[in-house]
Amino acid sequence: PVMAPDQNYFVFTSRREGSVGGKKDDKGKFFEDIYMANCDTKGCDFSGLKPILVNVNTNGHEASISMSWDGSSLFIYKDDKGDGNIYISKFEDGKWSTTEKLGAEINTKHYENHACLSPDGETLYFVSDRPGGMGGKDIWMSHRIGYNKWGKAVNLGPRINSEYNEDAPVLLSDGKTLYFSSEGHESMGGYDIFYSIF
Repeated sequence: PVMAPDQNYFVFTSRREGSVGGKKDDKGKFFEDIYMANCDTKGCDFSGLKPILVNVNTNGHEASISMSWDGSSLFIYKDDKGDGNIYISKFEDGKWSTTEKLGAEINTKHYENHACLSPDGETLYFVSDRPGGMGGKDIWMSHRIGYNKWGKAVNLGPRINSEYNEDAPVLLSDGKTLYFSSEGHESMGGYDIFYSIF
């Protein structure tokens, strides 16, 4: 689930009847699509549920990952026939734009499934199981060098990454506090939640 920065609406992933294309997987579950709902935080109430339109949802799987702190960019995971990749959609003229795959420094032939953008919009933290990491899925970072152009990916190293899997980075609005999940760091079992302050 992804809450908009102004908390006026909520974006989430669901497998439900009415998905674009109406396709089901081999287990009989509908493909994943991304939905939105208006949010009343005072009454803890959600209304106006609707799928994000065809600019984002396709006949394949789409899942919401995160939103930029200014609310202008939605990051999306797409299965891409087993080669997971990260996409972006921009909020322009009152609607979300057609998704665009992030560049080659972010997406590789390996598995990339999660990302978050720093509050200033200049650094992307993302998950990849590419070679050169600590083991399994690691958290990497890349600095923006232009529109959808990113500098060399840098592994966050052993203070964050372990020989096991790390996932789901979230950088808070202070630009310093990174939350993430990990199977390492002497977790209690499976994925646990950790944070680190830069």
